[in-house]
Amino acid sequence: MAITATTTSTLDDIIPTIIAEAMHTIRANALFAPGGIGEKWLQVRSLEGAPGKTMDFPTYGQFTAYDVEEGIDYTDPEALSTSKISLTATEKIAMTTITDLALESAREDVAREAGRELGLALAAKIDIDVMALFEGLDTTVGSTGVDCSYQNILDAINALSSVTAPSPYLCVLHPQQWYDLLTEASSPLTTATGYGRMAEEVGYNYFVAQLYGTQVVVHPSVPLVNTNADRAGAVLSDRAFGFLWKWRPRLAYERDESLRAYEVVMTACYQVGKLDGTMGVAVVTDA
Repeated sequence: MAITATTTSTLDDIIPTIIAEAMHTIRANALFAPGGIGEKWLQVRSLEGAPGKTMDFPTYGQFTAYDVEEGIDYTDPEALSTSKISLTATEKIAMTTITDLALESAREDVAREAGRELGLALAAKIDIDVMALFEGLDTTVGSTGVDCSYQNILDAINALSSVTAPSPYLCVLHPQQWYDLLTEASSPLTTATGYGRMAEEVGYNYFVAQLYGTQVVVHPSVPLVNTNADRAGAVLSDRAFGFLWKWRPRLAYERDESLRAYEVVMTACYQVGKLDGTMGVAVVTDA
């Protein structure tokens, strides 16, 4: 019986499945990637389809509003003070190899698995890059070696309010920090999570609570700091960080004949950076 060799057209058949699974995985698992619930707390700009890979993100000083009498010409305007942060996009890559044998043995399964793993890798990369900025925020609450407390979150929210950072805010905590809050004897979360909607949110969603109008999410990529002794979560306004896209996640593949396999590559080109360190507060507590 003749054996049909694997050809490019056979891989073409499963590429849409890989792409669909990868993009679904990114949306479902990334906090700050496109479609993630944290994306709206980033200042997102794009150079997609445009020349260059560097963009300036202007930052502006805040104005103050005053009372004025009817018919009185107000003659004391505030100057528009501006500065800028330049971000330069760089490439990110995740790659897998699909052998002819794997392709011929279980096409749909291998396609979905490849897409899932590529999507997870890129989703994790985006979130890690954003969360690495938490430690560099201008203000920190919490103490090294001390459990995260309800008071830490209130202090962070109050710190943002004191500099009139635009709300709503996003609070990002590591699972250990969230556990500390849930088990704090004086915290109202201790009993609230035992029933109803709160219990469902804790069990099934990134969005696990709302404290004083602040959305709280739990994510394992919250970074270790202080020689791995602590975790650095954060409470953020949408003016803290900028995110520049040169291109969003995309997929390509290449045949390696001597390996009898295809190299499947997912890339993205972006950069993330701190725009205004006063618009976020780091929550540094025991790991």
